[in-house]
Amino acid sequence: MVNPKYYFQHDNHSREDEKLIEVRMKHQMAGIGVYWCLVEMLHEGNGYIETKPKLLAFQLQVDEQVINDVVEICFSVEDDKITCNRVKQNLLYREEIKLKKSEAGKKGMSVRWNKNNSSVITNDNSVITEYNSVITEHNKEKEKEKEKDKEKVIVTEIDKRNKKLIEIFKYEIKDKILTKEQVLAIDNDLLKKDLNLYFNEKYPEWEKDLKKNDANRFCVNLEKQFQFDNFRIATIKAYKLLNN
Repeated sequence: MVNPKYYFQHDNHSREDEKLIEVRMKHQMAGIGVYWCLVEMLHEGNGYIETKPKLLAFQLQVDEQVINDVVEICFSVEDDKITCNRVKQNLLYREEIKLKKSEAGKKGMSVRWNKNNSSVITNDNSVITEYNSVITEHNKEKEKEKEKDKEKVIVTEIDKRNKKLIEIFKYEIKDKILTKEQVLAIDNDLLKKDLNLYFNEKYPEWEKDLKKNDANRFCVNLEKQFQFDNFRIATIKAYKLLNN
């Protein structure tokens, strides 16, 4: 199922806000980019983000100090979580709009099916018609079984990948640098950006060579040129896993 896409209001002259000017003075436009990324993440996280500067810096590919400064200047922290009153207001307004649209939809369907009460549409928004015979219970069960079979195959592959990712980042999880949920959210693009920054111009062919070699051997071959800590080795192994 495709996730719904939402948007939030962006004031025309937000760049002239005193707090954002202070952010620009300290970190130029990189600070502004971090600010808007955090705003997006707050909307996605129901108004809150875990206060983990190191992880956020890794996700947004900036220094940890940039994260700390932007949070201190532009946001507030509640119960060790980053938050923002404006974002929470936006989310409340979004829910109000969804509720109004839902009620309007129910009324419209009621008119369509020549009914004068809201029982035409149930609480889960399914439509009750007088033509149940068109789709029989037998057909419904067959469709359900097909969907279950498809889901089993997908879930099995996802479970295998997730178990491997958890094993790769076990030390980071143990040391509470990352949670299991954060490890499972790591994607190919994020890892590639991180490794591109790490190898930089010293080793532009890293991706090509990694595809040809086992991750452990790849690290051993480069240990004299690059100093790999546990976290860096884990990112290399994760990238290899996601690109097999």
